[in-house]
Amino acid sequence: MQFRRFPNAPAGLLFASDPGCPTGIYYSSLADFAPSALPIALPLTAKPAFAYVPGSSSENNVQQQRTRPNFGPIGMIDSGFNSNYNSLQLSVEKRLSYGLSFLADYTWSRAFNDFSQSLNAGSYYQTNPFNRNFNYGPASSDLPDVIQFSGTWEIPHLGLGGAAEKILNGWALAPILTWQSGYPFSVMCGCDNSFSGDYVDRADFIGTNFNQAKLNPNRPHDQWVQEYFNTAVFAPNAIGTFGNSGKNNLRGPGMFDLALCAQTDVLNSDEDEFRRAAIRQAEGG
Repeated sequence: MQFRRFPNAPAGLLFASDPGCPTGIYYSSLADFAPSALPIALPLTAKPAFAYVPGSSSENNVQQQRTRPNFGPIGMIDSGFNSNYNSLQLSVEKRLSYGLSFLADYTWSRAFNDFSQSLNAGSYYQTNPFNRNFNYGPASSDLPDVIQFSGTWEIPHLGLGGAAEKILNGWALAPILTWQSGYPFSVMCGCDNSFSGDYVDRADFIGTNFNQAKLNPNRPHDQWVQEYFNTAVFAPNAIGTFGNSGKNNLRGPGMFDLALCAQTDVLNSDEDEFRRAAIRQAEGG
């Protein structure tokens, strides 16, 4: 939908939705899957699928507890993961007139999926291999708010002559600005208390309200860097569980980028460009 209130300044409003189903490479042991989830038929042992057995399971016998203990990690290409993306996009454009033009965009969006991307590019994991819903939450690429602005302003000529005319006239400024929310992240245990052998357990939240995990982003910078969120309300997950904290339920600092380009034709035939960019990380999402 496009509408226009002022000459040379159209605006647009767009709603976009994508119920995607991406293909990812998921690295795990085949013992983590129920038989119906496997793309090939494999002989099964008499043991049930891997599960924590009090008094028996430990980090020393994880492989023996698996349904298929003779198999190590195997890469799987699985097209069964689910995702969805919805956004509202607002765009305002000013076409060139009186030496000024610009394009401004704002996008509000949410992206959710039931898989997590590992630090190794192109691979994915499931914290709880028996329940994909356990891994449903904001996608690692979920950015609720994104603002982008770019434009050009031709600075009006001054009534000068000689060298001053060449030096001070003919300038144009072209700013490029981007502000966006921070990326979401999960609080991981860094342990294998589930004895799944994958070391992707989430931490347990031991507070009373999840807002307790969020600290004031306006604290002194050294405190902000030392402890971005309240680690005191998290603990290693209980033995035999995958953790009770949600997927990507905290969000990193937002980002603000500003680039400014100044252009002039000092030498007439050749254009000299001077670029200055200032980039800083906003302390808060």
